[in-house]
Formats: sequence, C-alpha cells, structure tokens
Amino acid sequence: CALGGSKVERSAWRAHVDEEVEEELLLHHVQAHSRLAAITALSDTAQSVVNASSNGWHERRIVVQPGRVFGPTMRATARVLSQLQSELLSSTSPSKASKDVDLWRDLHHLQERLVLRGTCPEGGFVAPVVSMGFDFRMCVRQLEAKDSWLGASLVDKRIVNHGSWPECNVPASMLPSEHGAASPRNSEQGCIVLDVGANVGACTLLFSRMGYRVIAVEPEPSNLSLLRASLHLSQRDADAFGEVSLAEAAAAEVLGSVEIGRDLTNAGNSDVGAKRRPGFVFSTVRAAPLDDIATEHARHLGSDLSHVCMMKVDVEGGSALSALRGARRLLAGPVRVVSFEYVPSDPGHSVEELFILAEHGFSIFGNVGGAMEEREYLPAEFEHLTTQLAHAGQLGTTLVALKL
Repeated sequence: CALGGSKVERSAWRAHVDEEVEEELLLHHVQAHSRLAAITALSDTAQSVVNASSNGWHERRIVVQPGRVFGPTMRATARVLSQLQSELLSSTSPSKASKDVDLWRDLHHLQERLVLRGTCPEGGFVAPVVSMGFDFRMCVRQLEAKDSWLGASLVDKRIVNHGSWPECNVPASMLPSEHGAASPRNSEQGCIVLDVGANVGACTLLFSRMGYRVIAVEPEPSNLSLLRASLHLSQRDADAFGEVSLAEAAAAEVLGSVEIGRDLTNAGNSDVGAKRRPGFVFSTVRAAPLDDIATEHARHLGSDLSHVCMMKVDVEGGSALSALRGARRLLAGPVRVVSFEYVPSDPGHSVEELFILAEHGFSIFGNVGGAMEEREYLPAEFEHLTTQLAHAGQLGTTLVALKL
C-alpha cells in the first residue's frame, strides 16, 4: 500500500480524508447555489444536525480530543453561516418578505445553537472557563434547568458565576513539569491523569487543556451527558488539548453494578448507596475497580497502567474508600500524587482512606483552612485529624498524598 503504516493508521487516514471530502462537498454546494431554495435546504439540514446534538446525541467515541470532534456537517455549517446570511440578503425582495423572515429566524436560531448552546443537552449551555491561566468552553446546567431532569448543581452555578471551579487548582498544580519525562509533550511516556468523580468535566477539561491525556471516571447519567457534550464542543487552540478517555462507571472495590442517587437540588450530591427519599433520582450503573478501569482506558489512549501518574478523587460517601480499595495496583506502582476530598463529617468517609495511602508509601499533606494546617500529617495523627475535622463540621477539605 502506498500509504504505508499499519491497517489502523491507514483506516484513520482514510476516515480523515472522507470527512474532509464530505465537508468540502458541502461547502461547494453552498458556494455553487445562490438560490434561496438551496440555502433553505442547507439551513434545514444543518439545523437538524444541531438539534440532534443539543438533544443529547453524540457518537459514542471512547477516546476524544476536545475541540476536534465536530463532524463535517457541523464544521461546514459553522463556516458558512455568514455566507448563508449574505446570500439571503442578496435574495431579499418584497414578494418574498414573509418567507425571508422565517428563514432569517431559522438562521438566527441556528447561530444561537452553534455559538451559545453548541452540543449541550437540553437545559444546558456553553460557559467560558479560565482556570490556572488556561481557557476552554464547557457545557453546564442553566439555572432554569433546576425543574428539569438535569436538575441543579452548585458546581455548575459556581462555574457560571465565577468562570472556574477552584477545586481543580490543587491537583493541576501538582502535575509534572512540562519539560520532564512525564510531560504531556512526551506522548509516549507522558503522564495520564485519572479523574475519579469527573462530574461535568471542569477538571478533566483543565487537565486536557494543559496537554495531558485524561481518564475521566463518572457514573451519574446527567453529569455524563454534560461531560460528553463538552468533549464535542469546538475549542480555541484545539491542538493543545490532550485526549480524553471517558469511563462511564462508578469506582468500586469489585466488579458489578451499583445504584447511585442524585440530589435534584445539587447534582454534586450524587452518592452510591444513597437512601431513597423525595428529591432524589436513582440510576443503576456499572461499577468496577479503578485498577481495571485505568488498565482498560490507558490502553485506549495507546499506553498502559504504568503511565498513570496522578489521581484526583472527588466522590461522595463511602465511594472514596471503595475507590481506594480498588486501586491497590495503581497506588503500589505508577501513581505519585493523589489529590482527594476528605469529609470526616460524612459517615461514608473513613480514616482507613488515609491509612491505605500511607501503607502504599504516600505522605499526607493538609491545606490551610478551617481545622487544618499546611503541613505533613503522620499516621499517628490520622485519628486525631479525622476527629478534629468532624467536630469542626467542615464539609470537606482537599488533601494531597505524595509518594516522595
């Protein structure tokens, strides 16, 4: 074969060429037909594609590079919007006024969906985010979505009001130097970040925007719909993003399935094993040990478990302990940093989380704030620290475990 390379590489190259040809044919169709009927037909086609995307349809790719997954129709539609409007303007006449008004309205809605809503599901919209000096776009819940299936979320509200989710800053600051062997620029040996409890993807997209490959682990269906949609948004500097492999599962000690409950007033309170009560919706989801999830998805990213260098763990209730119990190979091997939310006031959390990390050679460091000091905490202090945080009524604090 004149192309050379493996069958997979040749297949990917042909798929890329096919997409480019399809896009160019679509653009040529627009450029070659200035008649109002041709414009109307393309507008209808493009509108149907955007409608399907914003209503939750996405190609179920396991691995996605954010900003580079628009299909040819979506890309061409975005490129020709201004041309469609110019063609319409030149075709306007008093005899077609009512029809032109309808088409202008359609084009306006099309542009609104492409720019403001993108591929976000119904009840979501595109929000700009700037975090650690990196900018990107992501799908979040509209405030009006609190009465819909998506419900409300304090994470989404904070992103809308402040343009970032600050809990991502600590793990992001712990990532390896861009000049080291684990740098994202070294695609063969570069660090893979494991984002456990990815929620709507604020940290996942930040890590990806920094150039790192990411395994995003999220089981809750409404959060997943927004995260998956964000991966299909156009992004500035799309080439800078690292690939993301999306694991639709709950981190657990053993393989199986679990029931997860979501608080409709705050999707951040999505908890495995939550008691059934009003105001919660429940879903049965796949569960698997983090060792298995990371092994499978590192392979999807063209690598293996040995390149997972950091874990960010932000899950509710007893899920944190189960996640660590199912990550013993990761903790004993490649992972050097674990950034995790510790909530002693929640009965589901346990001091055992700290001891598991210590047993695998990690040192536990606290952050300034509330009942904590910014220093290393020794195993002999774990029980006292846990009691102190619980008595202080602290909702949660981010601890960092380092393997020095």
